[in-house]
Order: sequence, then C-alpha cells, then structure tokens
Amino acid sequence: MASLQEFLERPIPRPLFWTATPFLAFVLTLTFVFLTFPYSDLIPAVNRLSGANGIHIDDIQPRLTVGGPGFSVYSVSFGDGPMEFVELDQLQVRPAWTTSWLSGEPAFAIEIMSPLGGANGVLTWNQTRHVKGQITIPDLASLPFPPDASIALAGSMQADVDLDILSLTGNGPGGEIRFEALAGSASHSNIPMPLEFEKFSGRIELGSEFGLVLEAMEIDGPTFSAEVDGFVDLPEANRPATMDLDFDLHVKNPALRMLLSGFGLGFDGSGHTTFNLGGTVQNPIVR
Repeated sequence: MASLQEFLERPIPRPLFWTATPFLAFVLTLTFVFLTFPYSDLIPAVNRLSGANGIHIDDIQPRLTVGGPGFSVYSVSFGDGPMEFVELDQLQVRPAWTTSWLSGEPAFAIEIMSPLGGANGVLTWNQTRHVKGQITIPDLASLPFPPDASIALAGSMQADVDLDILSLTGNGPGGEIRFEALAGSASHSNIPMPLEFEKFSGRIELGSEFGLVLEAMEIDGPTFSAEVDGFVDLPEANRPATMDLDFDLHVKNPALRMLLSGFGLGFDGSGHTTFNLGGTVQNPIVR
C-alpha cells in the first residue's frame, strides 16, 4: 500500500510533463471546437445543395459517445411533396470500430429512429456503399405501400440486412434481407378475408435479374401454413411489377379451404395443395 502511495505522490517526470501537457491541451481544444461549432448554420446549405428530391434536415447536434465523437441529426426527410417517402425523427452517426479504415474504406455506426420503427448498423463508404445491420418495425400497417398495391399488412417485424446500396451494374441495390414477422396478417383486395399468421419468415435477395428473389419463405398461422419460393420483378415505367411464386399450401380451416377452392385450387383430403401465383402484384393469377 505504501509503494502505491509513493508512486501516486511521486512528481511527474519532466519529459512526460512537457510531452503530455501540449497533447492534452490539443485534445481539449479539438473537443471544445467540435462541441461548440455552429453546425446548424450548415443546414440551409445542405438543404439547398440536396435539391428538390434530396435530403432535408432541421437540426444537427454534436455528441460524444463511448465509441467516439458523432452527430445527432433531427427531423430528416427525403424528397418533397408526393416524393417524400421517408421521414426520420433522429439519425445518429459516429465512426465505427472496424478494420475497414485500414484499407481506406471509412465506416460509420448508424442508428435511426423514425415513426415506422428503428434501425442500427454499419455503413462502409466503399464503391457500393455497403450497409449491414438490423431493422425493427413494430407495426407493419404503417409501411407506406403505393396506393395501387392492393396489399395491407399487420404485425411486427425484425430484419437483418446486408446490402450494397449503390450497384456497380446499374440495377439498383443488391444483397439480402432476412426477416421474421410475428402475430400479424396479410390481406389483398382480391381476397375477402385477411390471412392471419403467427410467424412469417424468409430471405429476400435483391439485385438479381428478377428484381426480388424470395427464398425459404415460411408462413404459419392458425388457419393455414405455407412455403413459398419464386421472384417478384421490379416495376418499371408504364409496367407493373410481375411475379412468379410457387406455393406449397396447407389449409387447416375447412371454411377457408372452401373459399380458396373458388379460385381454382384443388385440395387433397388433408387440405394440402400446390400452385403457382403469377400475373402482377395488383392482379395476381393462380395457375
């Protein structure tokens, strides 16, 4: 104990004192400048440079975290008027602890809070702007589907994303999304009753020649269960999204089985059938 006390009471070595003092002063000065810089004065320029369909923000505040210095950006929206499709309450950004910095690829830890839910992950600033993280949506009914989608969802969902935001092929984002939705339902304008599920999980691959490839999709509910594989083509100008989905369906409820028989589905004695769903998202065709 005495040796520890002697060590603490010992004068700071002069070389260490003259080296550490300027370094500490430099760090404190940088911290003071970082925390007091008027970032909000940059907002008009950012909004103006982003254009009519760009990023619009209301406030920027610096923050110090365990992981390092970062920023909190408040009330973020993308686009104007009818093009406004995303609104964020808060976006937090800081440098991420990753070895990608050593290869000249900056990476940032991102946390998003929005009316739709939350997300967190790491954005690597490389050629394709790679993002990997998790998304939580507590209410699927709040998702902004296009007015002509004829689809409505309910329930909660969690998803793991691993995406290249910028595609080198020019076909849009590429990568995969693994998701799991719980205690919800799906409805379509052509189906007179919503299809309730207890669990809906699967994998979506983006960036292929088909647009969206659906793999290992499993749905389990009180009245039916199903496995789905196939693809949904992305819509283009003057052309709706087409699909080609293979269903392996087991309907447990006799009333629902009779209802679906009206669409041309043939069930065996246990309520099992297989079919293909084609056409477009707005006007599906059972084959």
